[in-house]
Amino acid sequence: MKKELTLLDLASWSAFIVFSISSVILPVCLPEITKSISINYTESGSLETFRNFVVLVILILSIALVRFFNKKQYIAQGQYLIAAGLFMASFADNYFVFILSILLLGIGGGLSEAFINPFVVDIHPQNTGRYLNLANAFYPIGVVVASLLFGELLTRNVSWRYVFRIAAVFSLTAAVFISLLKFNSSRNNNKLSLSNYLEIISSG
Repeated sequence: MKKELTLLDLASWSAFIVFSISSVILPVCLPEITKSISINYTESGSLETFRNFVVLVILILSIALVRFFNKKQYIAQGQYLIAAGLFMASFADNYFVFILSILLLGIGGGLSEAFINPFVVDIHPQNTGRYLNLANAFYPIGVVVASLLFGELLTRNVSWRYVFRIAAVFSLTAAVFISLLKFNSSRNNNKLSLSNYLEIISSG
């Protein structure tokens, strides 16, 4: 447990930013994507719906998943999957490959969203609300910054594929960063009941 801000906090903040990037990059780039890989309105509209559905499924499954690995490992795995999904999408030349990349984004985003808040609670079991509020602030920060940055890049005629690759590099960096950090919690990392999980989520 930690009583002050540490590199673990920085890791949780970067994880939230990566999750926000995975949420906003598709809507921002979608007009250019539809031109590039020739998908219709129905197919393009289903992409973000599918990603959100996968995130929801992972959130539901997270109660059982936590029994196999600790929260930090799941967050790192989520960041790696987001990076892989972004890289894969940047090379997609048809709808099938692109939807597979969205599947990776959804799984990675679900793992990130499910375990970041519980991880912050493990880092700061005292004064939890303060640190949860601080960590969660980085999601809207990421949304705003990523939307403006990606929009500016597209305005300057940077290909959406390069935008995805830039985002993938950042996501991969965040994944490696959290993977390298050491954390031993005094709390039982393998026990996460439905009641205390919902309490953590609602407090964030």
